[in-house]
Amino acid sequence: MSSYLRQKYQAGKYILQKEGLLPFVMEGIRFLRRCVFVHERYYMYEMPLSGPMKFEPTPKIQNFAFEIVPTNQRLDELVARGFDFGIHGIRAREKLDKGALMFCIFIGKKLASIHWAATTQEAMNVQIKIPYKVDFSNSEAYL
Repeated sequence: MSSYLRQKYQAGKYILQKEGLLPFVMEGIRFLRRCVFVHERYYMYEMPLSGPMKFEPTPKIQNFAFEIVPTNQRLDELVARGFDFGIHGIRAREKLDKGALMFCIFIGKKLASIHWAATTQEAMNVQIKIPYKVDFSNSEAYL
């Protein structure tokens, strides 16, 4: 079985077990619809990074956590500590293997936001469906 089909199978199994039959059927319908018709909106921009970025959130939300996940090992560590990535944890493994970085915000242990950065061409090929030139050899990345 290809990794794509295995990933879809694991995602469907997760949805069926954790969320029930109706969400499973709805996700199946969305999947079939995307096989026939895709409409997506993309916003493209560039920005120079002239030094390390600082992330110092001052949220008014209790139990706010920001985690950078560069590898599957780190993903497994966070899951073992009780962080719930939901279906995104299943879908993340191939991207992380190819050199992507996952930036996550949690409220308590539940995933509230997820963003990706491609640091290699392989990572970009896995997560980006539009052609966009990035010079990875010149310290560029795709966010």
